[in-house]
Amino acid sequence: MEEKRITKRYDNDYKIQALKLADEIDQGRAADELGIPKSTIYG
Repeated sequence: MEEKRITKRYDNDYKIQALKLADEIDQGRAADELGIPKSTIYG
């Protein structure tokens, strides 16, 4: 049986805030705080 991959969609405001946070505190820490993979921020 084939597994379906679930992808999350983020709105533009969320993306902008995530990038600002990553610039302020570091990409890895921002990803951890937001609960998203590190590659999602600058992937």
